[in-house]
Formats: sequence, structure tokens, C-alpha cells
Amino acid sequence: MPYVATINVPGYLPMDDDPPIFETARDAWQHLVSEVEHGWDMMPDADAAYLEVHTQLHNIDQDQTGTIYGPTPGYDGDHDLGLAYSVTWTDEEVDE
Repeated sequence: MPYVATINVPGYLPMDDDPPIFETARDAWQHLVSEVEHGWDMMPDADAAYLEVHTQLHNIDQDQTGTIYGPTPGYDGDHDLGLAYSVTWTDEEVDE
């Protein structure tokens, strides 16, 4: 069963028009972990936001689908919608 990994602002379409597809939910979650770690490296001022999401990603059952919500890294305004990191089942084929 293939799985898709997405990051989006809740209520909006995913940031990636062609999100990656994985053979297992665990692989999809690990992709999201690597995306968070890459963002962390690119925006060190957002340590607290990335740390919160990174911790949640490591504590979720990575063999299941689901969504983790966290603050938007680098955003310091009053109306943060945050980001949703999701792994969902898809009927699309995994690209080799």
C-alpha cells in the first residue's frame, strides 16, 4: 500500500504539487523528519518550532497514517496557522 508525505498550512493545499510517494508509512514519516531537519539547518532561528515538530515526529507510531501539527518555523506574528505534517494512504504507484 503506497503512502504520500505532505506538508501544508491547515486548510490549504500541500506545499508540494507532486508530493513524494513511499512504499511504507515509516518511509514517508522518515521523509518528513528529513524535511524538518533540512529546514532546521536552513533556519536556525526557528529552533523551538523545529524542535517541537521533530520531537512529535519521533514519538508518533510511524507504521500508521496521521497528521502532526506544529507552529510555522520562523513566524513570530499573532495569527500563525501552523503547519500540518501528514502521511496518508494513496492509490498512486510508487515511482521507482
